[in-house]
Order: sequence, then structure tokens, then C-alpha cells
Amino acid sequence: MRFLLPIAAILATTQAVAVKPDLIVEARAPSFSFEQWARDIAANPDGQHLSPAEALAAGHVAATADNSLELDPRSLEKRARCHPTSRPAKAPDAVTCIQYLASIGSRACTVTANQFTQIFRRCGSATISATKAGDQGGIAKTDSCANAAITCGKIMDQCFRADNTVAGSQMTVNGAYQININ
Repeated sequence: MRFLLPIAAILATTQAVAVKPDLIVEARAPSFSFEQWARDIAANPDGQHLSPAEALAAGHVAATADNSLELDPRSLEKRARCHPTSRPAKAPDAVTCIQYLASIGSRACTVTANQFTQIFRRCGSATISATKAGDQGGIAKTDSCANAAITCGKIMDQCFRADNTVAGSQMTVNGAYQININ
């Protein structure tokens, strides 16, 4: 009988500790996303946003953080195609290009008729281009530069490499063309 009270105290403590990890998971800050960063710049080009260097630093932190307890709501989305063998762009250069495209927002980014590929921006080692489907050669394809930048952000989120480079492609939201970063 004299052990009953200490055993009850241990059980009460064990139950309290078992609840604590749930509180930690709920308190986590949302992870950084290049896609959301580009979306925010496109929505308000004159607003306060992370610089390309700050966004890249936040991207590094997000890529190395232990998110094993979190469920990524985008985990079921179609992923960008990452190109491990193609010439990658240096991530700082790619992020600078993305910021520019997002800042010009609703301006049209077009692949003209009779053209298969159009370069939208070059920054250092990075080239952001768009490619139409092979059977659409005589048709101009247009999307906003904001959507092109948001698509680039998605590529950065999914294809950003540990060696601080990126190479990948993804269709724009309206399916006008494929965006490429290399």
C-alpha cells in the first residue's frame, strides 16, 4: 500500500510528458517557400520582401530543417522535373531572376509564334526560359511574368540542390508553356 502513491505520481507525470510533443509540433513556424516568396512579390511589388540573398538563406534553412513531424500539404501536387545532369544555375543567380520576373507582375511573358523557346531572363549563370510543346510552333503562348516567377519558385522549392545550384522545369499554372531554370 505504501507504494501506491509514488506509482500514481509516476503515471501522472508520464501522461503529462506524452502530451508535450503535440504542443511542439503545433508551435512550429511555417517553412519558407520560394513559390510563396515569388507570389508575395508579384501581388505587391513595392512591399517589404526578403532580398534574393535573404530568400536564399531562408531556403537553405528550410531545406536543412528537420520537418519529419510535419505533413507537407503540397506533397500530393505534381512535382517539377529536376535535371541532375544538365548544367545547373547557381541558386543566387536564379533567385535574382525570379525576383525580377515577380516584380514586373502582370506584364506578359510570351513565347512568340514560330518560336519554340524564349529566354525571359538571364542573371549570371542562371537562365529562365519557356518552351512550347512541339506541335504549337505557329501559335504564340502567353502567361503573366508573375505566373512564370511563381512557377520558378516551385522549381526552386523542389529542385534546389545541396551544392547551391538548381536545374529543373515545370508547366505554368495555365499550361501555356514549360518554364526552365538552368
